Amino acid sequence: MLRRNATDSLVSLGRRNQNLVRRQIGFINKLEHEDADPATLADLFELDHLATLPHARMRSRGGPPSP
Repeated sequence: MLRRNATDSLVSLGRRNQNLVRRQIGFINKLEHEDADPATLADLFELDHLATLPHARMRSRGGPPSP
């Protein structure tokens, strides 16, 4: 029973983390489309890259599928 609760908690945490990363990427993409300053865009592209890394790692390890 304890192992199942731990597993359920980890799955829930992973899904919440994945949803947060997805929301961050969406917000960053919105900002990228609204700004034309090259320096700001470079910073936003770096943020986008950093936000995408955990999502890609989770999927490569067989994490929850994206909806």
